[in-house]
Amino acid sequence: QVVKIVHQELGFVETVNTTKQRTAYITVIDKKIVGLVLAESIAQQQARRYENGVVGKVHDSSVKLGIQLLWVHQKHRQKHIGTKLIDAARSNMVFGYTVPRNRVAFSSPTEAGLCFAKSYTEDNVFVYDA
Repeated sequence: QVVKIVHQELGFVETVNTTKQRTAYITVIDKKIVGLVLAESIAQQQARRYENGVVGKVHDSSVKLGIQLLWVHQKHRQKHIGTKLIDAARSNMVFGYTVPRNRVAFSSPTEAGLCFAKSYTEDNVFVYDA
């Protein structure tokens, strides 16, 4: 239900892909969900580098973590909630390994999401199709 509400707020068309397993990380403040990340393990050949406004060719990299969805409630932005959620995914999605920040790919980022991704990965942004 939370994902449906977030998709509605972001203007996404609801699509269901039951072949992929995704893990949800949430932040709750005062019994309300204020942040959500849907993360998934991805194969490196799915990720493409985003540079200068252009999605490039598949990059030879060790990208292992895909962020299918990142959402933080408008009133709770700029409090590092998104960063903490993705940090949790990086630390827990691959057993015994923390995925480096610059090896995280983002699926169909919005303009605000792309700005976040650039900051989070120090301009080493990878994108992929979820």
